[in-house]
Amino acid sequence: MAPALMLSAPAVAAGNPAGAKTGAQSAATTAARPTALSLKGPENVTAGAWTDLRLTIDNRAGETVDALHATVETYVKANDFKAGDSELEYRAKDGSWRQAESFFMAGDSYRIEWGQVEKGAVFTIDLRVRYAPHVAGSAVIMSSVGSDAKFLGEHTQLFDVVPADGAQVPAGKVTDHRARVAFRNLSPGTEIRTGDDWREFQLVMDHRRGEADIAKFERRMLVGLGGRTQPGQVQVEYRDAPNAPWRPWKVTWHQPMSTVGSLGSVKLAKGELRTTDIRLRIASGAPTGGSVVFVDGFPEKTSDFRRTTRFVEVTAG
Repeated sequence: MAPALMLSAPAVAAGNPAGAKTGAQSAATTAARPTALSLKGPENVTAGAWTDLRLTIDNRAGETVDALHATVETYVKANDFKAGDSELEYRAKDGSWRQAESFFMAGDSYRIEWGQVEKGAVFTIDLRVRYAPHVAGSAVIMSSVGSDAKFLGEHTQLFDVVPADGAQVPAGKVTDHRARVAFRNLSPGTEIRTGDDWREFQLVMDHRRGEADIAKFERRMLVGLGGRTQPGQVQVEYRDAPNAPWRPWKVTWHQPMSTVGSLGSVKLAKGELRTTDIRLRIASGAPTGGSVVFVDGFPEKTSDFRRTTRFVEVTAG
């Protein structure tokens, strides 16, 4: 039994402040508040390595804050993600890197005391996050700013923590044995222009925690655009080896704003880390605006699936 798929396109948050960037630098979701936040990071977050992030705070529509603090949560959606599996540092005003203060029992929430922020100020806090080498899976970074007296704004961004090639998972860290899926080289907010050439990225399938081989690991992909979509406007191809010929996906469902298709199945051996190349093209005349791409991976005849999701921005070519 295949997992149920969400068949409507996302309601992607709008309302950027004047001068705020969109596309690859835009927020996945940003609260409509006087103080606006945006988070910029790289295409890939690899476990075990530091990843640089930039948290921009726009207080042009806000008021002076005497003691602003930022809260950052670095959560990975996996049962075996535990306290201490992530670290967060920030660059202080003197230019030095400092460990952010951890709070709450989960161990993935951090607080940064920044001090006074004037009305009209726009500034950036440099951050870097590192996940333990065994961590992998869909993740969320939730950022918020405020003072002891007032909540000012928030921002949420979805991404994946991708395992480093050759990295092993210590036996004592394995409590969730399901295979995981993640995108590589498809950053949050990626701009895809209609009528352009193929946009290539990868699907990483991680079965390092598995207890047995999976004979048929199914892949289902959904592309949801920001308006009514005509058949053929979303084109997807894939290949399971670098030199293999590209194969078109098999469209299995078409809804007014979404197209669903199969990327076939592969065998996943116990302990295997495997990659499939995917390329996506949006035809000229297709709806533009906030859109979503996600892939579900699951063993044949089960509904025990894992999902990786990206919000992207489709623009007119």
